Amino acid sequence: FRLSVQPIEPLRRAGRPREYEILLRMLGADGAIVAPADFLSAATRYQVLDKLDDWVMFQAVGEIEKHGWRVFPGGTRFWINVSGQSLGDEEFTERAVALVRHHRLRPGALGFELTENAAVANLAAARRFIERLREVGCDVKLDDFGTGLSSLSYLRELPVSGLKIDGSFVRGLLTDARSRSVVTAVLGMARELGLTT
Repeated sequence: FRLSVQPIEPLRRAGRPREYEILLRMLGADGAIVAPADFLSAATRYQVLDKLDDWVMFQAVGEIEKHGWRVFPGGTRFWINVSGQSLGDEEFTERAVALVRHHRLRPGALGFELTENAAVANLAAARRFIERLREVGCDVKLDDFGTGLSSLSYLRELPVSGLKIDGSFVRGLLTDARSRSVVTAVLGMARELGLTT
């Protein structure tokens, strides 16, 4: 396994700090990158996503501590994805909190992303996770927003800082009026709730 970072580019820069999503990649025996869908589906089937989440979290924080602030300017934020398996594990939450405290990461340096489906499937665990990570200065946002359950009441329950609109809607922005309508509605709702998108 290895980690990559993908820049998150805002439509309006206005002095905002840089943000990057940390991505997990797997190298095959021939050195070629294995498609994430291939190894993540196997990890899901064999119930080891939580082990991958731990590995990513520990490696990422170690790399940020080792070179992050020499390579990336101050104020930079890194986002780590968390699986539903880890979300339901209180020990994972405590390991994340302990890791941030141990490495004394500045508030806002690290954030976590939960898929909308995982958060809605276990609201109590998602709320606990978000509240504990916020105590150590980490924001949490919902990923793949718009593909989950139809009720939006959970947005009142979960103190997330932002939403990542699912790519299936974003890809259709220029060609599909329905996708455009969904994105417009989510942007308006997020603005009213004070959430970044």
